[in-house]
Amino acid sequence: MIKFHNLSTTQKEEIQTSTNINKVHSIPFILSNEGPARVADYFDAKIKEETIAPDSKNRTLYANSFHGRALKGCTAKLSKDIVGVVYERSVEKEVLYKPHGVFKELTYWKHDDLPMDSDKIPQITKFTQVLHDLHDD
Repeated sequence: MIKFHNLSTTQKEEIQTSTNINKVHSIPFILSNEGPARVADYFDAKIKEETIAPDSKNRTLYANSFHGRALKGCTAKLSKDIVGVVYERSVEKEVLYKPHGVFKELTYWKHDDLPMDSDKIPQITKFTQVLHDLHDD
């Protein structure tokens, strides 16, 4: 059961009926593209798994590049009651952001350093788990 806090009933329904997204990437730069991106063709297809010792966390690290710049990545899973939401910008009478899809894990990328447990995204996932444990009934 997913718990929603501070959302209207309409927002909750929109999120619950959103499409599951299999791959979400958090990249360390901003793209100014407003249209669809062919991520599966030009980014996902070039991801390589790397074994970098010593990695005591038994994580899989990934290598890729974007416009010739090397990237190192790692997958972070969200806590069991947390759902990530991807919003889509729509312009009707006014600019609105509507849920486009949901995800349970994402791959985050860094330019110059290896992904670490002290990075923001793993810290957020740990923090949400602690919150869940504190408030679990």
